[in-house]
Amino acid sequence: MSQESADKILNAAIEMIENGGEAAVRVNELAQNAGLAVTAVYHYFGDRDGLIAAAQAARYIRSARDFMASHMADVRRCQSRDELRVYVHAFLREVFSSSRADSRWLRVNVLGSAYARPALQRAISDEQNSMFAETENLWTEIRDKGFIRQGVDPAAIGPWYLSVITGRVIIEIPGTEVNPEAWNNLMLEVVDQYFFG
Repeated sequence: MSQESADKILNAAIEMIENGGEAAVRVNELAQNAGLAVTAVYHYFGDRDGLIAAAQAARYIRSARDFMASHMADVRRCQSRDELRVYVHAFLREVFSSSRADSRWLRVNVLGSAYARPALQRAISDEQNSMFAETENLWTEIRDKGFIRQGVDPAAIGPWYLSVITGRVIIEIPGTEVNPEAWNNLMLEVVDQYFFG
């Protein structure tokens, strides 16, 4: 058995979750669709719950990684404090947009699934710790260039960004009567004050 087989199983489980939730993950059907024996699922993931936890972790990690990698590259390209401020505003307006709502809801879905799953919690926290270390290094560089206030804590930026962006789902629940533009403007003002003084 190879890593390719494990990836096929994992991707099939992710597709099942995205199309019908965790209840849609049926090991026999998944193995058949992947062209593998049912024993392969158990070999790689232990049991159905282990497979679901691994699939949920992969969904979360992929969503968060894609988001952070692009953002970090863009921040590094900024050549001045003013350019960074313009970029941060544009970035936040983009990630707060309704076109990014599915990504936010995916993360909330996985976090909810992690509530009673210590293995999934560990997988998420391990990935987040890795991402947050990378963002801390990036923002330390940016602070050292003088592009943001010296009092900014680079270790807090990654966790804060991810929690604020993910937490925006609170105002996206159908029937919630919150003006999204007012919420966006508040967050932009907070960012301006904290980062740039």
